[in-house]
Amino acid sequence: MIKFGINLVDLAMINLKTKLSKTELKKIKTLYKRSFPKCERKPFAMILRSCAEQKGEIYAVYKNAKFVGLCVSLISSGAVLIDYLAILPKFQSQKIGSAVLLKIMQIYSEKTIFCEIESTENLQNSLNSAKFKRKKFYFSNGLFSTGIKISLWGVKMELLSSAKNAKFDEYFEIYRHAYGDKFELKIEQI
Repeated sequence: MIKFGINLVDLAMINLKTKLSKTELKKIKTLYKRSFPKCERKPFAMILRSCAEQKGEIYAVYKNAKFVGLCVSLISSGAVLIDYLAILPKFQSQKIGSAVLLKIMQIYSEKTIFCEIESTENLQNSLNSAKFKRKKFYFSNGLFSTGIKISLWGVKMELLSSAKNAKFDEYFEIYRHAYGDKFELKIEQI
């Protein structure tokens, strides 16, 4: 368990290498399904398998011993993909997501961090949209636009990174490491 404080409230992130009860795992899966559109979700069994093979990690996030969020990452030798980060709606806007992201960046300080977000390309008049808010959140927490656009399972995404000069191949290697060459057809640079 990784404990850290924010606003005088203790947060804890528990890596799912730690045994969790079925109830806790169900909370994580429910938040995952509610937080991300179906077109962006990988099969949950695939995520669990990557964790079992030590190619990914799932962190359950707790505030005062109460489950409040999750963070799913995929890991290669030189980079990490923050695949999913979600905080329960009633705990949003309390800087919990920022604290989790900062902690993940500290844990993997020797690696390039990547994050995929839905494309904001055609949203000129929607600065208050969830997509722009998400992008602003990641920018305010130390990630940069790579300028790389991708199609991930047919969904247009933008690639953010902790390194301004991050490359598509470095990002793609994360997927190749976690899922093998069969994932190659699911991702393309556009």
